[in-house]
Amino acid sequence: MDGIPLYKWDGENVINRSEEEIDEERTAVLNSSERRAEKIKKQLTELDNQAIRPLRAIFAGTPNDEDKEKLAQIESQTVTLREELANL
Repeated sequence: MDGIPLYKWDGENVINRSEEEIDEERTAVLNSSERRAEKIKKQLTELDNQAIRPLRAIFAGTPNDEDKEKLAQIESQTVTLREELANL
């Protein structure tokens, strides 16, 4: 289900992989830079979606302090995430 194969080829036969082999690969995959980059991109999309309402209020000329504060928080988070993504 998580993309980690349960079987392997030993050169002659298909055999079950040990739980230890599966766990090692699962750990490597979960800690991979690619996996982190995917998570960061998803977080950035979520932050963009959160910015829509405050931006709409600003463009409509009806912002309040909460809208401006929310956008500042979102921008701070996105800057941090983009820096991390650039360093992966």
